[in-house]
Amino acid sequence: MRGGTGLAMAAAVCLLGSVVWAMASKQKAGTAEPAAQAKPAAAEKGWKLVAYYLHGNFRCATCLSIEAQSKEAVETDFAGEIKDGKVAFATLNYEQPDNAHLGEDYRLTTRSLVLSLRKDGKEVKWKNLPEVWTRVHNPPAFREYVNTEVKAMLREMI
Repeated sequence: MRGGTGLAMAAAVCLLGSVVWAMASKQKAGTAEPAAQAKPAAAEKGWKLVAYYLHGNFRCATCLSIEAQSKEAVETDFAGEIKDGKVAFATLNYEQPDNAHLGEDYRLTTRSLVLSLRKDGKEVKWKNLPEVWTRVHNPPAFREYVNTEVKAMLREMI
């Protein structure tokens, strides 16, 4: 998927899969991840960057690849920052009732990697990384994009 239509096509495939899954599924809401992952600890002090991979109930191969590549890039290339508590990676289902606000909060149109810069437990800035869709089939370019964006956000920590 190259060019401007690649992102739209990938999003359409995921959206169609979500509709089909929702129509056919008998899964009850709230059976995926615990919503507690979405809420920062009230006692959190200082700066922290959280990379959220936000997905829906239906998960296509491309969505799973974006999640895996995002997790690998963040957890490997920022291992020191994770150890120091300055960076974290989390996967959340924004179609679960307790996480439904995430779709609105981050203006999601499809599955996304969102960077959330937090200070003392409160979000001060966030950025959606839409190019993960156009780079998913080029792992080196994908990793470079994620790393560049994470580093830019980390520079904003004061």
